[in-house]
Amino acid sequence: SDLVRQEQEAPSPRSLRVLSNDEYQNAIAQHKQVFEATDKVLFDKLDRYYQGRFYTEDTGDSEANLLSTSFNLTFAIVETGLSTLVSPNPQVTTLVRNGSDEGQVKAAEAMVNLSFDETDYRDEQEMLVFDAILHGRGICKTTWNATDDLPETTVCDIRGTFFDLAARKPKDIRYWIEAIPLSQREFQRKIGRAH
Repeated sequence: SDLVRQEQEAPSPRSLRVLSNDEYQNAIAQHKQVFEATDKVLFDKLDRYYQGRFYTEDTGDSEANLLSTSFNLTFAIVETGLSTLVSPNPQVTTLVRNGSDEGQVKAAEAMVNLSFDETDYRDEQEMLVFDAILHGRGICKTTWNATDDLPETTVCDIRGTFFDLAARKPKDIRYWIEAIPLSQREFQRKIGRAH
């Protein structure tokens, strides 16, 4: 079938070449166009449903709409998922096995738990799960916070995060684009820190 043929013809990630700056600019424009025509429409609808705003001015509040929206299933599904999947107090416990040094194992446990406590991990996890349930994907990134000397995980805004449209599997993604609104001053400050 065509689908099998396409899978067989798909290039391996190692054979994909690096994109030029112009190709990245074109990819960004293509992502924006596709997002606004597809995902944004769906995301806006799901957000309205979650907030209990089921119909727009176009559809009105007809009897059929009121009947079909008397139960907010979107809200119920998201809230049930959050309460089930997000721990109220995330912690890890390590177990010493196979002659491992107990001190090193406990130090690793303490480091992970400190990271959870100091970096608002639970709040980030809740936002990630919320996006994953409501919008079908949740994206986060982990960076190093040099000031606190700890890893810092933040949830990316799915409306401003794009990835390789040609990728069929996560391991085939050649690039991620995170659009972050910055003032000129903030941009210059970040550039100055990088050099």
